[in-house]
Amino acid sequence: MLSEPEPAELTKATHDVLASELSAIGLKIPAEMTQALDDDIFLFSGFKTYHEMNDASRLLKDDDGGFKPFGSFLQDIQSIDSQYNRNYLYAEYNFAKASTQMAVKWHDIEKDGDDYNLQYRTASDGLVRPEHAALEGVTLPPSDKFWNEYYPPNGWNCRCTAVQVLKDKYAASDSDQACAAGERATTQIGKNGANKAEMFRFNPGKAGKIFPPKHPYYKAPEEVRKVVENVASNVQTVNIQDEFRKWVKETLPEAKVGKFVAHRFEVRFGDLNGIINKNSYNEIANKGKYDDDYTLRLSLAKKLHLYVGEFKYLPEQDEAGRDHPDSVFKLFKGSIDGHDVLIKVKCNKDENVLWAMQLL
Repeated sequence: MLSEPEPAELTKATHDVLASELSAIGLKIPAEMTQALDDDIFLFSGFKTYHEMNDASRLLKDDDGGFKPFGSFLQDIQSIDSQYNRNYLYAEYNFAKASTQMAVKWHDIEKDGDDYNLQYRTASDGLVRPEHAALEGVTLPPSDKFWNEYYPPNGWNCRCTAVQVLKDKYAASDSDQACAAGERATTQIGKNGANKAEMFRFNPGKAGKIFPPKHPYYKAPEEVRKVVENVASNVQTVNIQDEFRKWVKETLPEAKVGKFVAHRFEVRFGDLNGIINKNSYNEIANKGKYDDDYTLRLSLAKKLHLYVGEFKYLPEQDEAGRDHPDSVFKLFKGSIDGHDVLIKVKCNKDENVLWAMQLL
């Protein structure tokens, strides 16, 4: 059932809630990083849907093996819905928001290497759990082993953070003692004797993941895993397209064209004046939907208007238009976020319009 419309929509809805912070930050980080984090959120949402449906299916029958009356079944299902889509979702949303912020922060921290130390800080109020308060002020270089497992967030609804500090202003902590405190902060023994908090020992920036890789949601039979991954991928493609078209609609600026108002970016393609309009973005979104680089390509396409002026014209690759005899298609090559990009521009006597885009 996971691939049917209703469960797929649940996966999409869960993703949309958990990825809200990533959507807000997306353009400020490399597209490749955005894609990796978004992929992780989709996969997490897919496995959550599987477990929710699995739990719901067990409620169909009573203790004697017969089917429950509908009223009793409905009451049980409402309890499942409240548990997964209110209680759990609230904690997961808070974690996703904090984890996304810390993953992006780690990306910036890595640029400076060990020029600065990192200092662990709590929210410094009465709600901070004692085991996290014990980490307040831990100060170590980013390369220290401590940050591999105890970089925040370190639990559900954790509000801790890590900030860069000057080495000559704060004394460095003892790494082994800090790790021992981190281990205590991520230890919560459940009824079965297992450590429920151990899964939080990961660094979202280093791992390129928003949720703990050892989260219980990921425990599923291999055949289920394949279905979940396939469903999450398909749902993601649809979601990415919808989000991309929404971005186009909200972002394209107004431009006066004669007596009319059009929505377009007026740009330079090398030495040419040109435009990127809704049709340009539709062409990019409609092609190669199932290619491995589709998500990355749409992410980079959002930045085209910022970079195309720096692209280099490839005159030897001009193409005559087969279906457009009055046009010439000119190719330009450039780079966005470290990725080589090739664009095709349709040139005629009226205007030069972005026609296609591909990654090299």
